[in-house]
Amino acid sequence: MENDCYISALGMALTLPDICGKAKYPQWKKQNVGLRYKKWYDEYIGFREIPSGPHSEDFSYLSGEVVYSLRNCLLHQGTPNIDNNKITEKRCKMDYFILVINKDEHIISSEFALNHDGARSDCGMKVDLYSLCGKLTRAASDYYHSNKELFDFFQYQLIQ
Repeated sequence: MENDCYISALGMALTLPDICGKAKYPQWKKQNVGLRYKKWYDEYIGFREIPSGPHSEDFSYLSGEVVYSLRNCLLHQGTPNIDNNKITEKRCKMDYFILVINKDEHIISSEFALNHDGARSDCGMKVDLYSLCGKLTRAASDYYHSNKELFDFFQYQLIQ
């Protein structure tokens, strides 16, 4: 992030729930990668993202589904966006998803309008890259330091 490599930083940060999910749920093999990613994210980060207050059930939030969709779009298609077709939670389906780079204010906002019959319309999110990367890295670091014994699959050597 300090070197303005925002998309690279986001891509790396989005892999952290993959790694932590593998440590937490080793019994879930390759066919359950998405499930363990979303479950780990929701358990360690996502629960803090759920809005509360008036109309909170109408607000989208950074659920495990949303972040996993962002991960897949970025890592497999090269686009930092989400695929609404992969989101099942109704309130997290969005008309737009915008990444914001703001070094000073780290804000994630969910927006929507109510049409004349009270239904939610024109909903979406603005997500600050610094905030999202920070949440992912802090949660992964905390999890790793509290559960180092679960990361025994880290077996590698770097040779220069």
